[in-house]
Amino acid sequence: ANNPSSVGPAVGTTTIVPVVSGSSLSNFAITLVNGSYSINAAAATQGCSPGFWKNHPALWDGVGTDVTSTIKTFLIFNVYMGVTVSQSGQPANLTMLDANERTGGDLNALARHAAASLANADAGMNNALTVAQVRAIYRDAVGADAGPETVASAMAKFIAAEDTNGNTCPLN
Repeated sequence: ANNPSSVGPAVGTTTIVPVVSGSSLSNFAITLVNGSYSINAAAATQGCSPGFWKNHPALWDGVGTDVTSTIKTFLIFNVYMGVTVSQSGQPANLTMLDANERTGGDLNALARHAAASLANADAGMNNALTVAQVRAIYRDAVGADAGPETVASAMAKFIAAEDTNGNTCPLN
């Protein structure tokens, strides 16, 4: 009746049952080294909201106090993203700043958050996405490239990498 092999895990195995509290289940890393586990907080990511970039165009306009390397307010959004007007749903002459200032939902919201995500990725902060990843996610979401992204899934990725609570924008 008290046979140890029928009561729990076999000798030599380890069962880990993580207990996690808080609002985010993605900010930790579990590492196995020489049979010992450690749990460490993952590096927090940084990003600024579309509203921040809208209100601070001087930080990405290519002049003076600019914090971005390649993403600039004056770049033509569709051209930079490599998409057509019919794919993006955006005017042909829309700049990055214009895209960042779009109002409304669906493709306008996607353009707004993609522009902010590009600025975040290019501003030298610890952002969760690279410029290439933002571009690839956007192109997939609007059908320029085949893949699993939808407007909703792309938006979720962009928003997750932004300053959504006022605490992760290092430029504030």
